[in-house]
Amino acid sequence: MSQLSEDILYLIFKILKDDKRTLYSCLLTNRTWCRTAVPILWKNPWKLKDSGWKQMLNVIISHLSNESRNILKNICIWILVSIDYIILKFTNKESNSILTNEIINLFINGSRKFTHLYIPYNFNFQIHLIPEVRSCLSEIEFLSCNANINDDIMAGLADICKSIKKLEFFINDDNYGIIRLIEAQQNLFNLDLKMHQGKPYTKVLASFINLKVLELDCGSDTWECLGNLSLPYLQILRTKNVPIKGLISLIENTKGYLIEIKIDDTYHYIPDNKRIIQVIYQKCPNLIYLKLILRNDNILEFENLLVNCQNLTGLYILTNVPIGDYTIVVDRKFNWDKLFEILNISSPKSLFKFKFKFDNFFISPKLISLKLFFDNWKDRHSIYLQLSQMEGDIENLIVEKYKPGIVKRFNNMILNDEFEWI
Repeated sequence: MSQLSEDILYLIFKILKDDKRTLYSCLLTNRTWCRTAVPILWKNPWKLKDSGWKQMLNVIISHLSNESRNILKNICIWILVSIDYIILKFTNKESNSILTNEIINLFINGSRKFTHLYIPYNFNFQIHLIPEVRSCLSEIEFLSCNANINDDIMAGLADICKSIKKLEFFINDDNYGIIRLIEAQQNLFNLDLKMHQGKPYTKVLASFINLKVLELDCGSDTWECLGNLSLPYLQILRTKNVPIKGLISLIENTKGYLIEIKIDDTYHYIPDNKRIIQVIYQKCPNLIYLKLILRNDNILEFENLLVNCQNLTGLYILTNVPIGDYTIVVDRKFNWDKLFEILNISSPKSLFKFKFKFDNFFISPKLISLKLFFDNWKDRHSIYLQLSQMEGDIENLIVEKYKPGIVKRFNNMILNDEFEWI
């Protein structure tokens, strides 16, 4: 194994890119393994936890000049938020200029290629004017930036970065530079927009007819204009605070390629719950994962979704609508018995992963309801189950009677509300 060529090792390590612990152990095997693993392990260092940030900061400081090290010498920095944060918060104006220039020049030179770029809030360094920046950033695949970025910087990056696959924007106002950057992309398939204005950007979105992943987060009714947007090849749709009418129209304009739909925090969702269910099963026959809010009076309509979406594997049901720090209870007494009955009768054979979220004890499923659900799930794929609250009686029931035959894996969702399956 230790004699494998670097090309073969690279392919193996690339498969392990999300398993940092294993990659780190590979790094310690020998020089060849270390040389091959390091670029993969450090490809996106901004995802590091606190200990990793401190290690990266030490590496950066070790490459600085004595003058710059002296500036940082008497500063106690325990947790690094970002290089930009250190420069702005821990140095005076004169030192700021010295550190900024040296750190930027440390990274931006003709010998380096970057694939991920994070631009912090209020970033104002004219990075696009550095002579070597084109060779360093021309292969950027992921870009994340916040609001209040200088338009000239974004427009300059638009001329350099044309192969971005995923864009992540946090926007408060119309920004010409960001629009130009979006329009310049040739391989974009994942767009994550978090903003308060929708109208200025739907025209830009419409130009990406081949977009496959769309993530929207906003707090404005202007997203009703999604009704005019057509993304026929969309595969993954994740939304938060998006008005339901615009969302319905967006799904109606797809062509059957959607495999994941995640709908969060939509107050407008309640009165249109039945219509969104209808649109999903009419337009998304290949759906694999679904997260949505369910009401008692739409459980029967939900059965049609189970019948029509025969590839459904994971289902995430919410019985209330979280709005900021508040929770709106959709039904005071949710009919779990009816839902479980329909799941037993009409679930496609592919469905076995379930999440049920409820923030109120009075609308949680009762022990007898879950028992009937499990008893009627025999001769099917073992269930993966998460509940937002799991009382001792429920846990004991699963462990003593239904694990591992009926329920293979289960846990308490607690505060983990991400769309990740156990």
